[in-house]
Amino acid sequence: MANEIKAILHNHPHFYGPCKIDSETNMPEWSAGEWMYSLYNQAPNIRGIIEYSFKKNIDILTLSGCQAHKRDVDKSIQNYFNQLSALKKDFEIEYHLDEGFANLFKRSSGKKMVLISGCEIRTDHQGRTADINVIGIHPGTYIEPGENIDETVKKAKDLGALVTVCHPNSANGCGIDKAFGLYNKGLVHGIEGFNAMASETENEELGEALKEKGMKILAVPDSHHYTDVNIAYSIFPKELLENFSREKLIENVQQKNFEGILNQLSFSRRFKTHLLPMGLSVPMNLIKNPRYFIKFLKSSIFPKKDEPKIYN
Repeated sequence: MANEIKAILHNHPHFYGPCKIDSETNMPEWSAGEWMYSLYNQAPNIRGIIEYSFKKNIDILTLSGCQAHKRDVDKSIQNYFNQLSALKKDFEIEYHLDEGFANLFKRSSGKKMVLISGCEIRTDHQGRTADINVIGIHPGTYIEPGENIDETVKKAKDLGALVTVCHPNSANGCGIDKAFGLYNKGLVHGIEGFNAMASETENEELGEALKEKGMKILAVPDSHHYTDVNIAYSIFPKELLENFSREKLIENVQQKNFEGILNQLSFSRRFKTHLLPMGLSVPMNLIKNPRYFIKFLKSSIFPKKDEPKIYN
């Protein structure tokens, strides 16, 4: 491990992001579901996230937002990056926000971590919801969800970001054939080959498909709580950390210069950190965006199958 570094490329610190405070009431701007869930599992601040990640020897940490609804702009990652200034006493911080990252150096030890701004974007592929992962964008960047997947990945790549397909054979995935199509056309840099939140069957199916194509397995936690971030990750050469840039990260992914560490997240953790808050959010989602939410439920319960197609 001396010549290798640990990289997290898809990770949600919490189902809900750090909450905004209403300027008039001085109260959190939470929905009823968020308020109920916060009593059970409070959202962390950036200090808790960073200190835990240093403790787990994470070298590259991506904080992933989730842009799923057109009516809601997820500003959680922007809020987390805004909190970094409170860490200056304990960390030296170098900002490279145009490339969507910041270098953090722990003053007590000199140890370095790269913090990356990312976002999971929910797109549309033939009427089904299809998620992509955009890594290395300015924390304030907004990419419209719900649009055609091909057009969305083009927009993300035009911003200079690392773009991968999320969990292609899961409920909110574009399908394995479509994922290979995007990759072979050069529209995405890679495909998530192992997702700790996906089922064991889904990960095995996808892993076999990638091996048949001679592709390595890019492993991500996709966890929804910062304490589960260490469950699955990818190993890169140490040189990437020493002089990090977004371009070098993309090069390493494209050149398959990584190895995946594969560990499944338990059902109990998935329930506590994802399924439970998702259930609590149902009433509010039905009120705010009924058409989208009904469409999401339909595509999740009755996903469309990929049309038989061979991509060269």
